[in-house]
Amino acid sequence: VFSIIAQENPNPLPRYMTEAEKALVKSGKYQTPVNNIRAITDPPPFPTRRFGEWEELQAIIVTWAAYFPALSEIVKYSKEEVEVINICQDSLSIKNYLASNGIDTLNMTFIQAPFNTVWVRDYGPNTVYKNDVDSLVLIDWIYNRPRPADDVIPDLIAEHLGVPVYATINAPNDLVHTGGNYMGDGLGTGFSSRLVLEENDASNHFGTSNHSEEDIENIMNSYMGIEQYPKMQSLLYDGINHIDMHMKMLDEQTLLLGEFPANISDGPRIEENIQFVLDNFKTKWGTDFKIERIVQPPCANGNYPPNCQGGFFSAEYRTYTNALFVNKTILVPTYNTSMDEIALDRWRELKPGYKVYGIDCRQIINAGGAIHCVTKEVGASDPLWIAHRELDDISAENNSSDYTVDATIDHRSGIASASLFWSVDGTLNYQEVPMQLIDTDENLWSADIPRQADGTSVYYYILAHANSGKSILRPLPAPEAYFKFEIESLNTSSSEIGQLDFKISGVYPNPASDELNILVESSNRKDIEIHVIDQTGKHVLNLFKGKLERGTNVYLKNIETVPSGIYFIQLKTADSNLVLLEKLIIL
Repeated sequence: VFSIIAQENPNPLPRYMTEAEKALVKSGKYQTPVNNIRAITDPPPFPTRRFGEWEELQAIIVTWAAYFPALSEIVKYSKEEVEVINICQDSLSIKNYLASNGIDTLNMTFIQAPFNTVWVRDYGPNTVYKNDVDSLVLIDWIYNRPRPADDVIPDLIAEHLGVPVYATINAPNDLVHTGGNYMGDGLGTGFSSRLVLEENDASNHFGTSNHSEEDIENIMNSYMGIEQYPKMQSLLYDGINHIDMHMKMLDEQTLLLGEFPANISDGPRIEENIQFVLDNFKTKWGTDFKIERIVQPPCANGNYPPNCQGGFFSAEYRTYTNALFVNKTILVPTYNTSMDEIALDRWRELKPGYKVYGIDCRQIINAGGAIHCVTKEVGASDPLWIAHRELDDISAENNSSDYTVDATIDHRSGIASASLFWSVDGTLNYQEVPMQLIDTDENLWSADIPRQADGTSVYYYILAHANSGKSILRPLPAPEAYFKFEIESLNTSSSEIGQLDFKISGVYPNPASDELNILVESSNRKDIEIHVIDQTGKHVLNLFKGKLERGTNVYLKNIETVPSGIYFIQLKTADSNLVLLEKLIIL
């Protein structure tokens, strides 16, 4: 039997614009496509809610233009959770390629259509819901690349799903935007870099209107329900100014930031941006956004941008934030380095109970993207929505009453019932408490967890049943996944509290021979010193002296001058009250 196996394009277009594309756009000769057969160009005539990427999905979209090894891994894991919509030129060859890699086509759909690139994140459709949960509609922006076949893919997806698509293609609502430069909380807050302003002002080359910042915010509100829209400074070295290269929303209140070693690369600009957000914007609940961090890995040559191979605006901008939620699974880019497992463990720590898989992105990252960039989510067609602000840790002094858990729970058929499950061990003996509807206008449900003893860890999750018979959990993989808060113990000594305050979370490579990387996690800022000492406690080498910042800190040091042997990394606070040791072998 003759079988055709798909072949990758040997010269795929990168995520960023090529010089030829820049020249075409600047010439004014490129016209955005007008052959949208389903697109409605007026704003939706009803309130909309842009969903959060951690919410329930019915499908993901991939385009088989390039990087088949990474795509096949994405498809393999995603099809266990959702339908995979494959945009391709020849479905038989893609099916044969998957079969040659041991991947069947169950839960897959193939749409044969023209396309330009693999970067469906940027040009794919955006999920919004009518009246929060009533029905699914899609939003299509003008793609910020002169790639006309890509720009009409949302139309094909809308036709496949049988849902309307609203397009920002006609004045006064003509908006140029890109999916990698948008992230939202599912509650009316969106985030982008200021690239969205630059591509819609008087200097834009797409033939669209000159939009003010207020114009853009009004368009995002009328099409996507965005009520507050922080726009952060573009980074200096990422080349494309898409926030998904260094940021990810984990839930309605938590931002995961890619972190660089102190004062290296885009690290200072990222910190400026997040301070701007914290100083000027609040969550839907009026609280500060929570900030978590994950280390950005160096480029293949061991340096960070702009000192990667390829020059100042190197496309090799490695990231662990460019990840994808697929219901109960999280797909994370990896690069075959010793930092990968640290990053995967960090994801598992942040989202316990989810299946976390790493996918090798060494090939694709050189074109300016990773997993998030080559995929696009389609939200559930019948959403049962649970929005919840996770309870904070509680000090022993304030541990005087029960703990109230509130959640917005909504479905178009109405909510039949909801339950709160709580436990003090996280794996067994969950106790169920019925939740009560306390605010019909806000669809707010509530229940209390009984007061627990000081020093207790409390785990909980929420279950909701719609009148239609549909049920859902939050978090989706519960009870394996859960929310958690701690109750501080008054009996904990200051020394014990300090030991929990920071830790050496990684030393790599170990054994080491030339360059050493030390990762230190801390929940507070403090003055520290880090040294290499020998087995007798004798000082050998200074690694760092200064301020330990909150989050994950990375320290790089050349150790070529240290003789081979067994040593220890010694971390101590400035007052030397606390000392941590980590064994180190130098070859």
